[in-house]
Parts: sequence; structure tokens; C-alpha cells
Amino acid sequence: MSLSTLKKTATIVGGATLISTGLSVLHRKDIIDLETKGIPNETIRYFWEKYLDVGDFIVDQTCELLGIPIEKPPRKAGVFEKTFKKAEKKVKKISKEIQNDLKQN
Repeated sequence: MSLSTLKKTATIVGGATLISTGLSVLHRKDIIDLETKGIPNETIRYFWEKYLDVGDFIVDQTCELLGIPIEKPPRKAGVFEKTFKKAEKKVKKISKEIQNDLKQN
């Protein structure tokens, strides 16, 4: 393997790692949802989760090194489920308020 091939490989791996880390940060800040259950191919889903795990690991280690407390979102449980549960609670609350208003009128 030549030196230029190693440089190209290192550049690609480094870039992919930075992207994975960025996705992890965006996910933790609830800016994006990283749903893996929607990927039909199990092999692709497995490698996508491993790719995201790299970013999670880097964020975890960096925060631990800097002494920053972190809160891990349940990505494995399905982020959309978490989001839908929050939305479902809001809908139920609004629905109860509407029902109470209708009963009063």
C-alpha cells in the first residue's frame, strides 16, 4: 500500500468520523432524529448503527475528558418513538383542555 493510498484512506476515515460526531451532537440536541428501525436491510442497519456509535463514543469520551455532564438520548430505542411520545402527551393534554372547554359551554 502506497503512502498516497494511506493518506487518502486516513482522510476518508477522518472525515467520516467527523460527520458521525456531528450527527451525534445534533441528535443529542434534538435537532435531528436518527431513526434506524426504518432501514429494511439488517446489514445496512447494523453498520449504520455502528457508524453512529463511533460518533457517540467520541462525544462521550470528549465530554468525560473535559468534565462536561452528558445526557445520552435513547437512540437504540428509536428516536421517533421518543419524539412521538412527547407529541402524544401534548396532544392528550390539549385534547383534555378542549373537552373541558366543551363541557363548560
